[in-house]
Amino acid sequence: MHLGTPPEDLEPGEKDAFHAPAVVAVCQQHLNPGDSVRFTNGFEVVKTEDVFDRHGIVDPFGGWVESGQRFWMLVNPMLIRGRLTHNFDINVSQGFRRRGPYIPEPYDECAGC
Repeated sequence: MHLGTPPEDLEPGEKDAFHAPAVVAVCQQHLNPGDSVRFTNGFEVVKTEDVFDRHGIVDPFGGWVESGQRFWMLVNPMLIRGRLTHNFDINVSQGFRRRGPYIPEPYDECAGC
């Protein structure tokens, strides 16, 4: 089990801990916690609204990030080459448009009534 994959076989309330890929990045504009970002030049990032263009997100538990400031970026696990360890490789050239993000089915309040 890892982030980015829905926990379909688990019951609500089950717990786990994750080893999530993170990298120190530098923003080129003001960012908010949880904003979607993409690499532009080395480890410089900009905000993106396109989920298919997203390389990661701004630390969702941190504060606002000002232009030029360093911050923790949680990297999309689908961009990691090989096994996730403390020294991992990021492959942004492969892209992931084929698979896309997990988007749950719309909630049907009446369950087909």
